[in-house]
Amino acid sequence: HKIGENTLYISKGRFTTCENREPHFYFQTDEMKLVYKDKVIAKPVILYIHDVPIFAIPYGIFPNRTGRASGITPPSYNETPREGKQVRNFGYFWAPNDYFDALFQADFLDKAGFLFHGGARYARRYSYTGNINFSYSTLSYITGEKTRLWNIDASHSQTLSESSNLNADIHFVSSKSFYQFTSINEQQILNRQIRTNIGYNSNYTWGSVSASLSQSRNLDNGQREFTFPNVTLTKSSRPLFPKPAASRNQPDRWYQNIQYGYNSNLLRRESQASDTAVVLSALGMNHNASLSAPFKVLSYVNVNPSFSLQETWFDRREERFGFDVQNHDTSVTQKGFFARHTFSTGVAVSTKVYGVTNPGLLGVETFRHVMTPSLSLTYRPDFSSRAWGYYETARDTSGQTRKLDRYRNSILFGGTPSGRTLALGASLSNVFQAKVLTAEKDTAGKDGAHAARPIDLLNWSSSISYNFEADAFKLSTLATSFSLSNDLARNISLSTSLTHDFYRFDRTLNRRVEKLNKLPRLINASVTAGFSLSGGGGQPSKPSTETETSAQNYSSQPFQQPYNQQFLPQYSALPADVPWNARFDFNYDVSKANPSAVTRTFGVNVSGNLRVSRNWNAGYRARYDILERNMVSQSFSFTRDLHCWEMRFEWTPDGPAAGYFFIIQVKSAALRDIKVQRTDYGSRIFN
Repeated sequence: HKIGENTLYISKGRFTTCENREPHFYFQTDEMKLVYKDKVIAKPVILYIHDVPIFAIPYGIFPNRTGRASGITPPSYNETPREGKQVRNFGYFWAPNDYFDALFQADFLDKAGFLFHGGARYARRYSYTGNINFSYSTLSYITGEKTRLWNIDASHSQTLSESSNLNADIHFVSSKSFYQFTSINEQQILNRQIRTNIGYNSNYTWGSVSASLSQSRNLDNGQREFTFPNVTLTKSSRPLFPKPAASRNQPDRWYQNIQYGYNSNLLRRESQASDTAVVLSALGMNHNASLSAPFKVLSYVNVNPSFSLQETWFDRREERFGFDVQNHDTSVTQKGFFARHTFSTGVAVSTKVYGVTNPGLLGVETFRHVMTPSLSLTYRPDFSSRAWGYYETARDTSGQTRKLDRYRNSILFGGTPSGRTLALGASLSNVFQAKVLTAEKDTAGKDGAHAARPIDLLNWSSSISYNFEADAFKLSTLATSFSLSNDLARNISLSTSLTHDFYRFDRTLNRRVEKLNKLPRLINASVTAGFSLSGGGGQPSKPSTETETSAQNYSSQPFQQPYNQQFLPQYSALPADVPWNARFDFNYDVSKANPSAVTRTFGVNVSGNLRVSRNWNAGYRARYDILERNMVSQSFSFTRDLHCWEMRFEWTPDGPAAGYFFIIQVKSAALRDIKVQRTDYGSRIFN
């Protein structure tokens, strides 16, 4: 029976999101009022699955419009031996407009207590976006006593103008065991660092200004770092003697190539080594002014002489150095204003050498090798000499005279450099590139002429230096890095870093000695490699209307982060037209600085998905320690497309997140809270 243009009264009606003629599930009611593009009001409401009545409620209101809508979130019911009867996720979702929404939910666990969680999200396109999530509980089953657990996670990103922006990423937890008690996300449990960062940045024609607040906390040992304020001002390099406007088209004179730059950093920092350690704090400012005069020789060689002056302000330093009878340091910390001046100068020379060949094989039209050799000579005086006044001498109990830096314990800008430096550095950078032929299509869609597309193949670089003024070990280590470009193999990654030492290691003395090896000795190596495989191909197909609508609502576009999803297991869906995929990532590290105490790590991360049948998908993730022959962690996932429903099962057999997660729920965004969910993750409260 129709009342007006938008209202219908229906007797013996059904409400479903299943598109089958005979729906897999539906709500049946004796009386139903349907308001077009608004809501459905019905009484009583009986849920049928395959024509079998499952449960009934005396009265129900269902949304019947696109987009988001405010309303009560229906609770879910569960019962476990540990927590007893449970009523979860009962609360209210508030969406007053397209730019803001908020959620508040409460869980009641019969044998444990109450748990409150929710948050808010906001967004305005091209302006700002952000979210905040929280949880609070006083559950008693975890330790046998009432335990307060809470967390706050927030993020904010805002474009203030075309040249300035503000970003914040904030995390707080009540205790170091918070994620062990709450989360069933393995990566979140293993993350033992909580970091908070708030930053502002603004760019100007003359340079940039940035300011930030940061805090980090190690959940295992209580180590804490807090930095605020941290303000950096950078003035871009400019000509010291700019060219007059009237002579813009004339060649530069030598003095017009002289460039100057400046940057300063105001910094306050607090540091604590553990929960019970003394809190160290300091405030200071660092200024750095530089001059450079780049020019070319014979049009091919770049020469850049430079000079850098650094002035550092401190609010404290150490005075009156000495040693007691037990050889303990007896220096005292004096507060005040202190300035330190250091400088260095040098010259750098570089050029580029090109090698080109046209093989015309296997689709490679041109192969190019670009070498960039460079030399640098730097000089820095010995700031530990008495003339500079930054070091004091003191005699220890053995009668030995020692030089001690007044700023050696600074937690801001480090100690004062000692020892005169006159160092010659050399580096060689190599880039290998190619132009490959690709088939283009004409306007009619037919294959046409071939075009050459440039790609990077790999990068390789090495560097070394020699300090003429060093008392010993004048030759530095040789550092080498190698990386494969993604242009060469999009499904393969490879990067390597190597460090070689030219000096011998005396096993009897258990240290390096100043004797050269016949060949450089490898002391450190790190290799990271990975590759991915997949069956099928093509672009992932467009999801069905029902799935697409669900995904949009689940993330509440334009919002990105769903509420309280960070505690759940990770899940990666397999594209619709790909029957299987797999990814293998290897990492190998070895340290051989002391040949008698070599350390190695070698592990592999494996992940993969397999479409077992049209509606069944299986996934696997694992971390394996190859050297120890130990499975660090592994998890299995299974999903089943049930047309208008979906099923997901996650199982972690061991490790910090051992347990299972099982859910069957309606795909539709409007009815997504209709679900059956079971978990077995020990005492995790977000189940």
